[in-house]
Amino acid sequence: MSQLVALSLSIALLGGVATFLLRAIGLAVWAAFIAWACFFHSGGDGKALKTTIIGNVFGCCIAYLALWLVVASPLGGSEPGIAVIVAITVFVLCVAAHIPALSSIPASVYGYASTVAFFLLTAQAKAIAMLTDIDYHTNPLLLIVLSILTAPSANAFSRDESESESLRCARKTRESTARFGRSIWTPPR
Repeated sequence: MSQLVALSLSIALLGGVATFLLRAIGLAVWAAFIAWACFFHSGGDGKALKTTIIGNVFGCCIAYLALWLVVASPLGGSEPGIAVIVAITVFVLCVAAHIPALSSIPASVYGYASTVAFFLLTAQAKAIAMLTDIDYHTNPLLLIVLSILTAPSANAFSRDESESESLRCARKTRESTARFGRSIWTPPR
């Protein structure tokens, strides 16, 4: 069995189990998958777990602040005002990368985007009640943070001490990138 097929089967199995469990407790499967992808994209190791959780949760918190500003401030009543709120909060999200724990801007963006997406996709969009609700099924901050925390954390607990197939694959990709000087995702110079 090729490495790709083995990796695909293990991810499919874990994805199915995660979907079943997350849906059973009412968490957002898609947000957990985003965090899971962020974890593996960041290296799939202990450092990646820390980067993913801290960055995703920070992004969720900044998005939550943006949502509050949209629904409760005078700026939130107009499209230009909303654009200003997004610009300011995204600036804060990015400039915070000078703090080592928040250095993964993509991880923070994933958390920000997931939180705003959940808020905008609900029937109660722009409702202050959603932001103040302590029920994690409707509060975007609580739902997305809980969903994000399940994916990389579950993977960290499921790993044994030996190098997993997915980590070997990630390591080989990094080695190939170093050998060729660029990744397949980088356009030629």
